Amino acid sequence: MTQTGFFGPDDPTTADALPSVSTGLSWYDVQRQRLRKLAHQYAARPPVPVRVLRSQGEPDVTDPAVTATRAGFTQLRRDLPVMDQYAEYAADDAVLARVREVALAWVRLNEPDGKPINETNLEWLLRVLWRRRDSFTAAERADIDSWLQALRLAKEGAAAGGFRDQTTDAEGTTAHGNWWTHHYKILLQVYDAQGDAAAAEALLTEIDAFAPRNFPYGNAAIVHPDDPADFDPALHDMPRAAVDPGESIDYVRRDALHYQVYDLAPWVEIALLAGGSRYQAVVENGWSFFLDRLLSPEKHYEFAASSDPFDAARWDASHSEYLAPNAMFKPQRACGLVLAYMHWRKTLDPGFVEDSRQVALACRAVPEVASHWAAWFRWALGYGAHA
Repeated sequence: MTQTGFFGPDDPTTADALPSVSTGLSWYDVQRQRLRKLAHQYAARPPVPVRVLRSQGEPDVTDPAVTATRAGFTQLRRDLPVMDQYAEYAADDAVLARVREVALAWVRLNEPDGKPINETNLEWLLRVLWRRRDSFTAAERADIDSWLQALRLAKEGAAAGGFRDQTTDAEGTTAHGNWWTHHYKILLQVYDAQGDAAAAEALLTEIDAFAPRNFPYGNAAIVHPDDPADFDPALHDMPRAAVDPGESIDYVRRDALHYQVYDLAPWVEIALLAGGSRYQAVVENGWSFFLDRLLSPEKHYEFAASSDPFDAARWDASHSEYLAPNAMFKPQRACGLVLAYMHWRKTLDPGFVEDSRQVALACRAVPEVASHWAAWFRWALGYGAHA
């Protein structure tokens, strides 16, 4: 196990040695103890797989189908990785059995349809399937492989059509924005899980060409879509030029740090899967832009100058918590990005020490947002690129 430099040298305490009440434990071991508590709490819950995910393009989160999907997302993003990480740390067979049960329930029921914003939430499931493959029987691995291939075909087919059949006028453009970043992240994970190095390298070459469009500094003439016959300035043009190398196209169009984070977070995962420093410039520029804007003394109200009609539709529905007038970006919404960025930096440089701003963001955000405990432990426990 590799531990981050922030916590000092790693001298782990075994899980069964942790007391029920912390008295003289280091801060790091307190978090180990909390990991055990959360893992057992989540392991007590049954699997809640969803056959067809329904969240992408749905502004009303009170819709029962959307509610069921989001409950499934919570199990995938929070419960499953926390259980898996605890099982890795403590060699807890009972928790590992629940990890296997949840993973198999999902792959046996879920029917992928290629929708990138829905399927981005399969990230932790794919990571667990990769890490735990040897713990499944041959028959179970056959079910997993069947689902992986279905996911691959759905994603490749949706991308080949430019997601056109998934787009409505109310959603604006997808040509160079966050749909593709999330699509690339998951498809790269699928290729990795399948061991298809040739497909992964071909996809990385495609991602190389995508990067300057997703972060369009120096490419201010970009409009959407590429075919002028389909151009509608009310939906597709960039309202202004990108002014910084780290400014994402979605920040230009949506005027919200929410979308800077939503574009950049999958780039960190892509960089981890690519290995080395292949996308270091993209990630570092995007991170610097985000951090500078977040910590700027100048007030910025989210979506104030958005040119995407979907933002207004969502505002009018049930997302008033961050689309309300005069709403400012909430730092805890960047929790996953902050922790993933620090984790990625450690894979590049084992001697990397998180600066005080990054640690402050992480410590402020994580206790408030239960859905990011998995990202917290991923960073703190320090597993590798597939953590």
